[in-house]
Amino acid sequence: MIHLKRIKIKTRAQHIWIRGVLMWGFLTAILFLLSDYFLFGKTFLLSQLIISFIVFPITGYFLGIWTWKIAQKKEKKHDLGKNKENF
Repeated sequence: MIHLKRIKIKTRAQHIWIRGVLMWGFLTAILFLLSDYFLFGKTFLLSQLIISFIVFPITGYFLGIWTWKIAQKKEKKHDLGKNKENF
């Protein structure tokens, strides 16, 4: 099993593609399709598969950008706090 916390994210692009597209986008698409199947008894339509695996990863891409910006702001605040303590 992959330990998600052990994946080291070094660049913005890695964060966007791994955390946004792969981990959020594709997992959400799979969960969405499975929930439709098990909760509502809907069969998988080709159009539904295509839309799910396009829309959710695109959304994950933008979510990855947004979470990267939040992480950078938190890191800057943390670094500023360290600098103030050193004076």
